[in-house]
Amino acid sequence: MEILTSDFLNVRSEVEVWHLIKTWILAERKVRQKYLRNLLQTIRFAHLNYEECRAIVNDELVKGEISDEHQIVFEICTKQRIPRDIIIACFGWHGKQPSSAVEAFDVFTYTWRKSVCMEIGHKVAYHACVVIGLKMYIAGGYDGDTFFNDFRCYDAERMKWLEMAPMHNARCYVAGCELNGRVFVCGGSDGHERLKSAEIYDTEKNQWTQLRDMHFARSDAAACTMNGRVYVVGGFNGDFVLQSVEMYIPDSDLWIEIATMNTPRSGLACVVDRDSIVIAGGFDGSARLSSVERLRSSSSYTVMLPPMPSARSNFGMCKYGDIIYVVGGYAKGVTSSVLQFDGYRWSEISALNIARSATKAVVLRAWPNPERIVSDGQNGSGRIVRTEHSKSGRESEMNEDDSGNRRSYFTRIFRGVF
Repeated sequence: MEILTSDFLNVRSEVEVWHLIKTWILAERKVRQKYLRNLLQTIRFAHLNYEECRAIVNDELVKGEISDEHQIVFEICTKQRIPRDIIIACFGWHGKQPSSAVEAFDVFTYTWRKSVCMEIGHKVAYHACVVIGLKMYIAGGYDGDTFFNDFRCYDAERMKWLEMAPMHNARCYVAGCELNGRVFVCGGSDGHERLKSAEIYDTEKNQWTQLRDMHFARSDAAACTMNGRVYVVGGFNGDFVLQSVEMYIPDSDLWIEIATMNTPRSGLACVVDRDSIVIAGGFDGSARLSSVERLRSSSSYTVMLPPMPSARSNFGMCKYGDIIYVVGGYAKGVTSSVLQFDGYRWSEISALNIARSATKAVVLRAWPNPERIVSDGQNGSGRIVRTEHSKSGRESEMNEDDSGNRRSYFTRIFRGVF
């Protein structure tokens, strides 16, 4: 019971909680049926849509125990759980200037909230963002005047930003990723030229080491790590948009050109998906792109995936569970649009509160005090319950703090179930 009632229980869906309860009871039904009523109260019905609620309430186990809609509405728990892992959209370009905004995405309520505790003292865009353990690192970027070689770290345990050793090169439009517990950055622009240099940061020594140069200078590229090697995709060399993919082998400090994309791309993003890299969006030199490609680890060519519903460049991209998220970017202007991809189709979800391009999206995994990260600093939780409660899929909103409305809200749901 203590685990199931925890606000921090990490489940993909409350349906999983129900399946666990049902399996446990059926294992010794005669002995355990009496616990059903209390166990039902551990399910957060606010996270379930109409069909999911109906499936639980109409289950033979439940129908034999509870026959009155008002009884179950009175007893159900509508309090939201707090996600263990949180998607962060950090900084970027808003309007005509860079932004210091950090927003956190609550995967349970599908809402973005300003994360006041993670905001930084200065504004930056076109930076790299890498999360290693309980630290989030910001490398380089641009504030409208200065091309930075700055390197900063947000320490989750101390809940503060720290200045770390600067990079060897100033880097705007920089690509970065984690490599064997260290921060890897490459390419970008120092304000004078596009760069082919790369460097790596030792988190224990607070020290940068220069690496072998890439084959091509690249700004506006994307980078990710797969199987202990770094893949750098696309970019702009100052004259034309690149189509090539380079791979860095750390053991030999060696770069190899391994693949060619179907489309040249700068201002793109990429993310590792099992044994492949998903490459999306960008700019081909004449237009923003909605197309998406997949590069498998053993292949030298890409295959096309379903395109995004809207073209964009300079956006954030990350993977949470089995879902890929695309955050913000630039289309006909700076956008707040957020997309998700389940491997088969794209769909639009809740937008950012602040439209931004040149932003980064990362996942904070099992950080302490997640409730602080998803708080906007206002009094009370102020979190919104969003539940599809009709067969048409129409959404309703309800402030979690309003317990009276909460009960009447779920009475309306369950009246259609019984």
